[in-house]
This record gives sequence, structure tokens and C-alpha cells, in this order.
Amino acid sequence: MMKSPDPFYTFYKAELLPFLRPIERKRKRKLLSIVLLILLSLIVIIIVSWFFSSVISTATKDFEQETRREFYTRTLSFIFMGSILFSYFIHYFIKKFALLDYSAQFKYFILSKLAGHVDNRLTYFQNKGISEYFLEMSKLFKPQGHSLYSEDKVQGFIGKTKVEISEFFFKQDEFESETRSENYLFIMADFNKDFFEHVVVAPRNILPALKGHPALSPVLYKFQFDEIKMDSPEFNNKFFVHANDSIVAHYILTPNLMDRIVKFSQRVKEPVFFSFYASSLYIVIPYQKRLFEPRLLSSMISFRTICEYHEILKLSLAIVNDLNLNTRIWTKE
Repeated sequence: MMKSPDPFYTFYKAELLPFLRPIERKRKRKLLSIVLLILLSLIVIIIVSWFFSSVISTATKDFEQETRREFYTRTLSFIFMGSILFSYFIHYFIKKFALLDYSAQFKYFILSKLAGHVDNRLTYFQNKGISEYFLEMSKLFKPQGHSLYSEDKVQGFIGKTKVEISEFFFKQDEFESETRSENYLFIMADFNKDFFEHVVVAPRNILPALKGHPALSPVLYKFQFDEIKMDSPEFNNKFFVHANDSIVAHYILTPNLMDRIVKFSQRVKEPVFFSFYASSLYIVIPYQKRLFEPRLLSSMISFRTICEYHEILKLSLAIVNDLNLNTRIWTKE
């Protein structure tokens, strides 16, 4: 019996590949331009260094040896610092301007189609992101001292459940740490029960996530010393629960839901934070990389590469089915 073709591969060939080919040509042109720019920058640095060395050698030929050595050391330090600043400018230019249209083209034509393929009631917004209001509602962050940047928002309905996902990152305000950013995937969904209290579910091994992503609230670490023990040993081994009302925590975290949370976290393979508040579910997943940016050093027409973007979207939106959110309790429709 002949094996039926993969539906996503068929979609990739028919809907994505015609748009990916010009994107791939642009990627190659951008990569070549960046390589040439770096080579040109190196040539400029070498020429400037040679020029200054020649000038210094001529100007200090009558100086004493110790004085010449000191003069050389200071000049070379100046050239070294100038080279670092020049390299930083080149990096900033490439990141902010050279790749801007390449990234926009990929997102407009590819990510929007991928979101629609996952579910035709989902809409992708390139320049929209999550509001700081919802980050505050989740009570998982301390955004003070950080600047929030959010984009690549997907929203719509999976069955009866309204869902919204967005990638966002914090950038520290201090100039010396300006390039250090923290990346997160934020998932927000209607929960299938009515409640108004706040319940946090955080990974038991929380310290590595807090150290790598300091915008996460340090209060999360203290929560585990005032945790509510649940009825599932496997769940308690992987997560801890904090709530002001233990009855509400047990009302929300049924044995079935705890089992589903454990299985979902195993699929994600990253630390996962859950926050339940005012009949909504907030999920935050810290990452070490940007999730929806196009690649520069690898082919963008590769089916495997496109599958990675598709899997991120599918996994993010699978939370509705994985946690059984479409099963409505009689108290909520």
C-alpha cells in the first residue's frame, strides 16, 4: 500500500516554497554583503593600524627606548579600543538595518501562513505583541529596570478557547548591558473554570531559570518555601504550587490537569511557568534564542528548518488540547 504524503509537506511545497525561494535569494545576498562588510572593516583596521605604527615610528625615532615603548603601548591600546567600538557599530548596523527587510519578508509571507495552517481561526501580527498589563497579571516578572519588546503575536480561537501567544524579550536599560536580552514565549488562554484568586505553578528546579533570566521575579524562589502540597507525587517532584487559598489551588489543579502539565513540560524541554488568575491561564517559557527570526547561516528553503518554526507554533497552541481547556465546566461557557 502506498504511503500517503505528509499533509504539512504538501502544504510546504504548494504554499510556502514559492515565497521561500525569493527569501532564500535575499538571504544569500545579505550574507554575502555582511561577509564583504566584515572583510572591508578588517582591511580598514589593518591599514589604520599600519599607518599609525609608521607615523609613531617616525615621530619617536629620537625618543628613549622606554619612552617609545610607553608611547607605543598607549597608541596600540587606543587602536584596540577603537577597533572594538568600530566592530560594535558594524554589529549594530547589521542587526538593526541590514537584516530588517529580510526578517520582515519572512514573517509576512511565511509565519502568517504557518499560523493559518495550524488553525484557520488564528491570525498572525508581526508588529504586535503582548501587553505589559498581562505580564503584570501573571505576577511572574519584575519588569522594573528592564525595557519590554514584544512582537510576533498569534491570536484567535482553538475550539472554544481564546488563545494568544507572543514572543517577547526584556533588555536591560543600563548602557553597559544594552545588548543583553532575555527571551520568552508567552501563552495566554481562557481557563475552563471561574475563579478570581492567584495560583502559581513553577519548576521545582527553579534556580537555573532565575539565574539565566533575571527579569523573572525573585519572589518565585521564595514561593517554594510556602508551597501547597498536591496529591500527585510526580507533579510535586517536578513543580511546586503557591496560592493564597489552598482550596482554590486544589479546585484548579485536578489530578488530570496536573498529569497534563507534567506531560506538556516534558514536551517543551524548557522550564515552564504557569500562572492562573481571574479565570485565565498564563504560561511563560524562557528561551536562550529568538524563536521566530529567520536564519542567516542556514538555508531557508530547507523543509527541516521550516518544520522547526511550525513545531514551535504547534507546541505553543497545543496547550489548549494538552491541558484539555476546551472541556467546559458547567460554571463557565
